[in-house]
Amino acid sequence: IHHTENWQMNEIVFFVEKNLKKSAVAPERFQQVVSRLLGRGIICYGDSQIESELYNDALRTQALLADFFSVIGAKLIHEQQFKYFRLYPPGVGTLSVELDDENVDHSMRESLTQHETACVLVLRLLYDQAVQEGNLDDQAEVHITMEALHTTLQTRLKRSLPERVVERKNIFSKLRRFKLIRMSSEDDLEKPESWLAIRPMIVGFVHADALDAMTPEATEAGNA
Repeated sequence: IHHTENWQMNEIVFFVEKNLKKSAVAPERFQQVVSRLLGRGIICYGDSQIESELYNDALRTQALLADFFSVIGAKLIHEQQFKYFRLYPPGVGTLSVELDDENVDHSMRESLTQHETACVLVLRLLYDQAVQEGNLDDQAEVHITMEALHTTLQTRLKRSLPERVVERKNIFSKLRRFKLIRMSSEDDLEKPESWLAIRPMIVGFVHADALDAMTPEATEAGNA
């Protein structure tokens, strides 16, 4: 069995190196791209020079990356319009869990807390509203105030952000890491007029069906 595993691994290495020669991407760079996707789940062009270079390398090796991740059942998505790659773990397409769902298996991915899930759902709702109203900027982002986020959380989900500032910062830090938002400053979280930008990546992160939990009928049923 040990020899079989070594043979299979050598075959995989040979396949990767053979295909990398066609793309002019060094094996070390390919490994960095794979590590970035496995570690953070997304590579977005323009967020930094390093990430832009990784995006370009991912673009050159897109087919190989897709085959590589498919071996473990993961799915690589390339959003050409907004220039980012997102890796979905096995069995995961987009965030489609409902609030307070304790039956969802989060073992293969980083789970969201109830507060984080509520924020993500509201951000997707506000983004969709802005799209319908034509209120996108040149980067297809939607700018909202903290007050608007608080108000929508309360009116649509009957929820509020945690009282402790450190918990709120943790929420927005994770949302920034998922590249769902940009913020003026985490130090301004307590200021109603401070702003954040909802990035177009929110569309690929939250399935539209998840917004069904935010309809007035669903909200009333959930709080009955």
